[in-house]
Amino acid sequence: MRGKALLTLVACLSLPCLAQAAVVNITASVDKSTIALGETATFRVFAQVQGNPAGDGIFGWDVDLTVADVTGTNVLDLLPATFASTGWDNAGSTGTAVANGLDAIYDTSFLDDSKGIGSPIELFSIDVQGMSLGSASLTIGPDATQGADMATHLGTNDDSGNYSAGSVLITVVPEPTSMLLICAAAGPALLRRRRRS
Repeated sequence: MRGKALLTLVACLSLPCLAQAAVVNITASVDKSTIALGETATFRVFAQVQGNPAGDGIFGWDVDLTVADVTGTNVLDLLPATFASTGWDNAGSTGTAVANGLDAIYDTSFLDDSKGIGSPIELFSIDVQGMSLGSASLTIGPDATQGADMATHLGTNDDSGNYSAGSVLITVVPEPTSMLLICAAAGPALLRRRRRS
């Protein structure tokens, strides 16, 4: 084993070594996991290159956002996405609406080669609005129409995203005033029923 490692080291010193593909960790967060009907929550997507590869920060990216009802029907509505970081060149797209979310949210040419190294960088955010009672998941994944979903400055065009933390769940509940009205209407009826017993 030791001889093999030494041989690899000598080979890398005497021959140019090919750059290894980077893995970019994708994480999603939401400012509120429970919202009332008509209320909005902000869904944010972040990326960070695994390890600390100097000069190999995030250059460009291309992802899809899928919205899936867990309980209920048409629970959330997507409002327009925005690129969150002023560092992005905004030559990309905030996505194309499809039946279950947005396809091809992307940006390119992030010129600062240190972004996404050591700490996550925000890619974009999108507001969602509660449309009906229930819960829905928002999940980020690679754009199915593209080869590489993530590109780093030193990458070989086959960088990839790790999406294991790229999903959140939002629950939509009745408005507090609606619940008060229901309780106010039901309260006297329950008291009358109790007195008769």
